[in-house]
Amino acid sequence: MRMEQFKTLTPDDVVGLLGSPSAVTLRGMATIWEYRGKACTFYISFYPEIPGDKLRVLGVEIDGGIAETLCLNRLRESGRPHGR
Repeated sequence: MRMEQFKTLTPDDVVGLLGSPSAVTLRGMATIWEYRGKACTFYISFYPEIPGDKLRVLGVEIDGGIAETLCLNRLRESGRPHGR
C-alpha cells in the first residue's frame, strides 16, 4: 500500500491495516497516530470531516530515511502492537 492510499481512510480502516498505534497525540483539531518500527516511524494525521464528526486521514509522513512502501510493509509484517 502506498501512502496516498491512506488518505480518506477512517481510524477503523487504519487499525485493520496496521493494528493499534504505538502512540496517539492531539494537536488542535488533529489526532496524530504514531506507528514505530525498527527502521522507520509512520505518522497518520486524522481530522474531523466538515460537516460531521467522523475522522478521516488527511496526512501521512514517514521518518527514518527508507522508502515508504518498505516502511509500510515492515510495519504490517512486524506484528502488533507497534513500538512496544
